[in-house]
Amino acid sequence: MNRLSLCLSVLILAGLCTTAFAQPPAGVIVMRATVVQKPLTVEPGSFSVSPLNAGKCYRIPADIQNPLAYGPTPSIIVSGVTVSFTETVITGDIASFVMVTFTMPTFLSPTTAGSGFIRCSYDNLSAASGPAGAEGTFFNPQLDNPKVFKLDASGTLNIILSANICVDQNANTDTYEGDALIAAQYIGVQP
Repeated sequence: MNRLSLCLSVLILAGLCTTAFAQPPAGVIVMRATVVQKPLTVEPGSFSVSPLNAGKCYRIPADIQNPLAYGPTPSIIVSGVTVSFTETVITGDIASFVMVTFTMPTFLSPTTAGSGFIRCSYDNLSAASGPAGAEGTFFNPQLDNPKVFKLDASGTLNIILSANICVDQNANTDTYEGDALIAAQYIGVQP
């Protein structure tokens, strides 16, 4: 009986080995895709307005085609004030979505030992985006913050920044400055 059990065990073991070795050959195929993302760059623009008078407020829309200063009433243009803008240009991958965060100054300080300051406020005309030289989609850089944009067919986004400013009554003759900060990051697909 032991011999019969031994023979049966050998036959079963041989059958298992045959089954294990009889399977078809297999291989692993590596599936690979390479993503190349162009780094985002931000080329800062500029905003300049002069000459301003102490104790006066000016409303300055981010309109590159009509760079004008208005009094507190939106329809009254202040003559003799020169406004100039250059675009902030963000470049990256064509047609990519980017999230742009704005940190806008609340005041401008004198660059020398002058006194006083210039208060800054923002409204729905204080920033604009669009094609270079024709930025016409206006928004508020404080309320619409962060804001999602789509880079154009050349991988570019143009933004104009401005401010509504009120010059302190005690402001001396000086140049006043403040920093607006812009940060951009890819977000992939539009949320």
